[in-house]
Amino acid sequence: MLDENKAKYYIPSVAQNNEVDLIAPFSFKFAAVNVGLGWIGKNDVVITKKYGPRIRLSVILINEQFVYGNKILKSNCPENCNKCVDVCPYKALHDVQWNINSLRSDIIDYRLCNEKRSLYIKTHGRKNACGLCMVACPFGT
Repeated sequence: MLDENKAKYYIPSVAQNNEVDLIAPFSFKFAAVNVGLGWIGKNDVVITKKYGPRIRLSVILINEQFVYGNKILKSNCPENCNKCVDVCPYKALHDVQWNINSLRSDIIDYRLCNEKRSLYIKTHGRKNACGLCMVACPFGT
């Protein structure tokens, strides 16, 4: 449809392309909070009111104007909710409330989490998160 309408678009890669910095070419989470889809939880994933962290993001960048939601600037996770933090078997989560100025390293030891995700390569053929922090989240249940 985009090609048929001669729309200019770009589909960014889903995965990071750098195992040193662990940075993807485009942050899907950045896009999600900036269009009002959700906020970043204490587990460093996008949380929506309806589905919680049980979503999968895809992005198509289109050179057109769209109507979208309001940018989310701070977390909607309750201050006293630590379910995701407590369930992390590797203690990679720092129990920090996200806001738009937060750094990933403030919220999670992402190198440790990535190292543990790599353990799944043998059994799954790719990195895979344990997902316990997402299962424990009370949003979207």
